[in-house]
Amino acid sequence: MKRTVSLIFHMAMTLSAAMLVFSCKRAPSPVYPPEIPVITDLSGELGESERCFAIRFSVKVGIAEHASVEVFSPDGGTVYSSDLTDTLTVITVDGLEQHTVYTVNATAVNGTDRDTPAISSASENIQTASVPEYLTLLSATENSYSFRVFSLSETGFLFTSGEYDALEWLVPGWDPDDQESLKELMAALYPFEGHGDMTIECVDGEQPEWAQIPVEVWPDTHYFIMAADKDADGNIVGDVAFVDFNTL
Repeated sequence: MKRTVSLIFHMAMTLSAAMLVFSCKRAPSPVYPPEIPVITDLSGELGESERCFAIRFSVKVGIAEHASVEVFSPDGGTVYSSDLTDTLTVITVDGLEQHTVYTVNATAVNGTDRDTPAISSASENIQTASVPEYLTLLSATENSYSFRVFSLSETGFLFTSGEYDALEWLVPGWDPDDQESLKELMAALYPFEGHGDMTIECVDGEQPEWAQIPVEVWPDTHYFIMAADKDADGNIVGDVAFVDFNTL
């Protein structure tokens, strides 16, 4: 009987010690999610032509074990991804499509070594700009006019302008809707060369840097402007843009 009581007492003490050891083990500390990242659209810092094919944004994150950013195209494909190592990072993503909405997703993670880490994330939609019109009349007064050529050609473009009525004399029977006659006109007018996004001003009596003689502009007169991309040898590439207008 004494042996039975002693055995029971020993087992109880062993169990109590085991429970005491177990109860003294520290419970896992809780994992709190990081601060929600802040995404700010900075595309306005880009030039007009850059904004057509690129976006710029900043990502601000708090203290986190890991942080990353990813940019998605409208079809869900990834066009950019990177880990974030600074609390504030400015990113420019180029080579994009014009007039397209891209989704920027930033993620911060704590407890990366756990089965269920704590995650905070944020998303922002940023749209690229539309490519401007290739040839645009900007203004026309009694003695001046100006126009803009927006070319993406690495080898530049050709442009010219003048009195509309002179065109029939240069190429009889020409047609503004016929590209071949427009190219023939362009060659006959000995066009000037430009590059990129260029504004051309024609003021009566003034000689622009691209002209060999002063410009003449008369009031209430029918004028034209033309432009086309060129290759490295000066040959026209693609269509010729043509606009006609009247001075005041």
